[in-house]
Amino acid sequence: MIKTKCKDILRNGQQVVTQSRCDVLCILSKSQHPMSVAELKQTLGKSSPNVVTIYRMLESFLDKGIVRRVPLRSSEALFEFTGFGDHHHISCIECHKIEEVDDCAVSGALKNALKKSNKFASITQHTFELYGVCKECTKKK
Repeated sequence: MIKTKCKDILRNGQQVVTQSRCDVLCILSKSQHPMSVAELKQTLGKSSPNVVTIYRMLESFLDKGIVRRVPLRSSEALFEFTGFGDHHHISCIECHKIEEVDDCAVSGALKNALKKSNKFASITQHTFELYGVCKECTKKK
C-alpha cells in the first residue's frame, strides 16, 4: 500500500497520522498472513516502537475497524488489515503455517441463521477458520 493511501485510511478512521502507524498499517496490508506483534516489531526493525506502543496502536485500529484480530489457535494474538474483504484461513496444527481462503462458504449459513433467529436482525461479523495438516508436515510423517 502506498503511504498516501495509508494516511487516508488512518484519517478516515479518525487516527492521528504518524510514521509508526503508517509503517504498521503498510506492513499489515502487504502481509500474506495475519501477523503477531512480535512479527510486526521484527519487520519494522530499528524504527520499531516498543511492544506496548504497537499493542496500543493495534487496539486503536481494531476500535476503528482498520484491522481485525484473527482467532486462530495460537498463543499470540494475530492481526490483519481489513481492506482484504471477507476471507478465512487454513492453519496447520503442526507448523502453524497459515493460508488464506478467499471464498466465504458460510454466507448461506449466515442467511439461514438470521432467518431462523427470533432475536437478531443482522449479523455484523463472523469467523470461520479451518485447521489441518499442511502438505509439508504430512510428508514428514
